[in-house]
Amino acid sequence: MAQERTEQTSAGPPQTFGPASGPGCRPSAPQPSAVDRHSRSGPTAADRPGAETQRLFSLLDALPAIVYVKAPDYSIRFANRFFRERFGDPSGRPCYELIHAQTGPCEICGGRSTFADGETAQWEWTFDDGASFQLYDYPLFEQEGGPLTLQLGIDITSRKKAEAGLELANAELRAVTRAEREQRRFAEGLAQAVLALNSSLNWTEVLDRILDQTLQVIPCRAATVLLLRDDQVCLARQRGLDITAGDLSQWQSGIPLSSIPALEHALRERRSMQIPDLAAFPEPVSTSVLPWLRSVVAVPMVRGNDLVGLIALLADEPGFFTAQSLTRLEAFASHAVVAIENARLYQAESEAARNAEFLSAASLSLSHSLELGAVLDNLLDILTYLVPYDVGRVSLLTANDRLVVRAMRGPASQVGQEASRPVDLPANPYLADLLHDSKSVWLPNTQRDAAWQACRPAGKVRSYLGVPLIAAAKTIGLCELERLNGEGFSQQHLWWVEALSGLAAVAVQNAQLFEEMRERREQLQLLSRRLVEVQEQERRYIARELHDEAGQALTSLMIQLKLLQRQSQDPAAVFQGTAELLGVVEGLMENLHRLAVDLRPASLDHVGLVAALEQHCQTLSRQNGLPVTLEASGIEGRLSAEAETALYRIVQEALSNALRHARATRVDVVLQLRDGRIVVLVEDNGRGFDPTESRGSGRLGLAGMRERAEGLGGTFAVESHLNAGTSIIIEVPYVHQDSHRR
Repeated sequence: MAQERTEQTSAGPPQTFGPASGPGCRPSAPQPSAVDRHSRSGPTAADRPGAETQRLFSLLDALPAIVYVKAPDYSIRFANRFFRERFGDPSGRPCYELIHAQTGPCEICGGRSTFADGETAQWEWTFDDGASFQLYDYPLFEQEGGPLTLQLGIDITSRKKAEAGLELANAELRAVTRAEREQRRFAEGLAQAVLALNSSLNWTEVLDRILDQTLQVIPCRAATVLLLRDDQVCLARQRGLDITAGDLSQWQSGIPLSSIPALEHALRERRSMQIPDLAAFPEPVSTSVLPWLRSVVAVPMVRGNDLVGLIALLADEPGFFTAQSLTRLEAFASHAVVAIENARLYQAESEAARNAEFLSAASLSLSHSLELGAVLDNLLDILTYLVPYDVGRVSLLTANDRLVVRAMRGPASQVGQEASRPVDLPANPYLADLLHDSKSVWLPNTQRDAAWQACRPAGKVRSYLGVPLIAAAKTIGLCELERLNGEGFSQQHLWWVEALSGLAAVAVQNAQLFEEMRERREQLQLLSRRLVEVQEQERRYIARELHDEAGQALTSLMIQLKLLQRQSQDPAAVFQGTAELLGVVEGLMENLHRLAVDLRPASLDHVGLVAALEQHCQTLSRQNGLPVTLEASGIEGRLSAEAETALYRIVQEALSNALRHARATRVDVVLQLRDGRIVVLVEDNGRGFDPTESRGSGRLGLAGMRERAEGLGGTFAVESHLNAGTSIIIEVPYVHQDSHRR
């Protein structure tokens, strides 16, 4: 039996165990104590206690409790029935041996002052079988004056079990109450967090509130919100990291997810991660940035099938986070991802609205002017507000598919070298492929692109953006941006350039149409003036020819007739005069015929276009000593008078230009019927010219030929290079055939 609790209380003077004594009474002779007599096998008549003692023993023996009396030598002088039933016969055995199974006095027995001081003590005994007793020690004295101790043990096993059950129930109730209180506090905190998260759609405010509410629900050293971007994890917001500005910037820019295998695996599996102790974690985790970091818990934020990012909590104590911390963080993350997605959608919608407003303003700005140069300069100016570039250029395709730089921004020396100059596409297949495919090219780092290095190995360009200008499903030019150093262009930069280039392409096309219309109007005005001039020149030419040749011939004829009239009596003179008059008439007729042919060849009306051109080529060859050949194939029958006249005048003007300007040694004319169209080619091997520079040079021959070809519903093209000859190609529909002409 072991002691559980000891209490000592004073119980007054010690009780006398024996016959009463008082004044006038003599003490009786020494006798064995009543206890000794009772403990023997049977009392004698001399040892038999008095009636009072007998009644006391009988009362103690019948008590349902342990009752025994022990002497100072720890011998038991009296033991009741309940004691004997539990411990056996106490005869000759000390209490510590019988009750405590010890060889010497126990601490309880030796530490009592009941014998010496007469104090009453109280404590509890618990036996090995689980029975518990409440014990009381009372001091007693024999009649002879010897000190004794009466010990009373009341069975309190049922009460102790009831108290233990009650204490357990109270502990469970307290635990349930504490859990309910914590759960209620968590629910209230989570509700407040949800309200706080959904009270704002501002991206920064949402992330800050996520961290603040997380730390209120799960207090720890630090909290972070990490978002995924491609294969990188970026620090969006943080609380309590206490790291350097350089490390913070690096994490904000993005850390490869592969550099954190444990985190990468958790995110790929869409599961939470808890590391109770980094020091005991199987995978090595670097703590150079956060040397205090000891434990981590992280929960992925998943929206549908999309992995948005994760919330991570950090602590400086091993085992700081529990399973309950993880459960609460998971519950919180499910609401946080909704708030993040709402903020993202709002931000995307707001950004889309701002972009739409900006693009609308940019469209108005680009369409404000119909001057091509102003449109291109405006495009580069607008791009400076959105895309940080060092060199920008806009190039347009010409009629002969040459790419010419029309606007440029950048270093003055480079602008001076490239502005208004054609780009050598054969030497730069990168641009040729870009224009052919009509797809944008984005090179964040040109040093890592083999195709770029093959085209421009010595360039200092760090990053490149090339976007085609497409209008009416046709590439009309190219917008190029370059960065010479610093960070490369981003996907957002490419989006802006493509969007603005699409708007600019329409504005460029409108400006080109306006410029073409203006040039056409100017050409028409020049042609109209030239037509008047040509008509006047023709009139002067005809008047001069008639006056100088026909007039003189007629005057000579009149004089000869008058002389012949005077010589009418002389037959020989008349005959000679008649012969001279015939020569004058023949010369006059020849001159009139030549004049008529120059105005319009009769063969064009009688034998058709091919014969008229063949006659004209032979005449030019004979007069100028220059081989002019004609090759016609597939043309049968006659064309309309309008078509034959227009084509004849076009070839006539082309041959005239070749003879006057090209310094050619050979000219070829080809007429073919190809796929239902009449194709006319006039080609020389002369010195050539730049067709782009001929528009403003006052050369009206090309404009007149173009007008005639387009008047027939056809096309007119000029291909010419310096010192490489000139080719003029005319194509007109073969729908002008006139089968009724003979």
